Amino acid sequence: MLPALDEAVFATLAQELRSYPEALQFLADFDSMLPGRISRIGAALECGEGEEMTTALLSLHASAAMAGACELQHSTADALTTIRCSGVPLGYAHQLVLQLTDQAQHFTSSYRAFRHEAL
Repeated sequence: MLPALDEAVFATLAQELRSYPEALQFLADFDSMLPGRISRIGAALECGEGEEMTTALLSLHASAAMAGACELQHSTADALTTIRCSGVPLGYAHQLVLQLTDQAQHFTSSYRAFRHEAL
């Protein structure tokens, strides 16, 4: 099972930024933007807007990788592959949004616990 928040990835981010507080702020910003990003993905999937789907998924995928949100990173990679290979299967948008929302909640819980320990 993948971690909701990989602390080793966070440590790498803090090193690259040369600032632990800035890395924590990145996680806070990432966490606060999750609902909007997931809504954007859902709307693009529902409307069948191919370019917007890809852009929204890539955006979440890249930021999830930087934040160490492994579940979200994995799911967005799978979604990008599915869309490239077979388009958007019937019912896929709803299923994906539910999955991403659940994983976002896991990330938020893990992030809050991590932040509490870090401060």
